[in-house]
Amino acid sequence: MAIGTGVTVEEFAQLPSDLRAELVAGEIVTMPPAGYDHGALNGELAMALGAVIRQHRLGQLLTSETGFRLADATVRCPDLAFVSAQRVPPASRRGFAEVVPDLVVEVVSPSDPRAAAVDRALLWLTAGCRVVWLVWPASRSVDVYRAADDVSSLSGSDALTCPDLLPGFALPLTELFGVLD
Repeated sequence: MAIGTGVTVEEFAQLPSDLRAELVAGEIVTMPPAGYDHGALNGELAMALGAVIRQHRLGQLLTSETGFRLADATVRCPDLAFVSAQRVPPASRRGFAEVVPDLVVEVVSPSDPRAAAVDRALLWLTAGCRVVWLVWPASRSVDVYRAADDVSSLSGSDALTCPDLLPGFALPLTELFGVLD
């Protein structure tokens, strides 16, 4: 739900921190809290990714509370974001992240139209993100975006991997979506 237009990133940053919202081209878009299945999938992904990232000191994993500034009037908050060690900003980093994540994970809500989710993936890629995972709970599948014309779909017994960013990471989809059973 949009609650304001023509808003700057600086004005957006002054809003209450408990407001769950993003700034999209100067428009504040509020979001309801995620449902249980969404949270369970996000938690499973965070634990699996976090273990490999920590073990191999690959960088930082950030959660949905983190806003990433993508343009003058756009701040998006993915469910999970990975920033590789060589790209982590310096220690003094107040405010929205000025770095684009290397990997973005979006668990798609049932009310989220497919076209809107794909548009978000393409926005991340255009901003410089290397890989976007769209996780589809209803179909128990994941779309992996590396470019607008480089998309692969995983399902069934496939495993989610990302060897160029996360060596050693492999999460079978049966294990990921098993949290829904």
